[in-house]
Amino acid sequence: MNAKDIINKPLYALKGSIKIGEVKSLLVDFAQHRVNFLLIERTGTIPEGDFEVNILRFEDLAGKGDYALMITNQTQLRKITNRELFEMLFSDSISIIGLDLYAANLRIGQLVDFSSDPEKGAIWNVTTLANGTAVSIHVSKDLSYEDGRVYVDPATRLT
Repeated sequence: MNAKDIINKPLYALKGSIKIGEVKSLLVDFAQHRVNFLLIERTGTIPEGDFEVNILRFEDLAGKGDYALMITNQTQLRKITNRELFEMLFSDSISIIGLDLYAANLRIGQLVDFSSDPEKGAIWNVTTLANGTAVSIHVSKDLSYEDGRVYVDPATRLT
């Protein structure tokens, strides 16, 4: 399962077949090397000037189809406060799409996608755009994050 196949995909509740919203980002926990949460943009309008962020635990996904994702019911989606968002942004869970990938101090390119286990969320590979060429890197547990950069072990095999 690739990140780019999940981002912007609609999310439905099985109970009532109600469209809840769309996935806007995947949050990766580098300590566990897995996707922890999905950031969801809710369907409907938010009053002007209000700020709302909704998250869903990766393991709460009940179905992952070609055209939509499913959860059992809307109660699994959690609205988070500004304080919780601030704490999450400075925790181990971050969005990595668009960040630069480095091996030691050498920039490889910008991360454009990653694949993960569809059941557990464990990250298998990352894809980076290096000099206009997509490069897939099997990362296993060789991925880390520091100072806004994603690092891969220089001995990791590129494909």
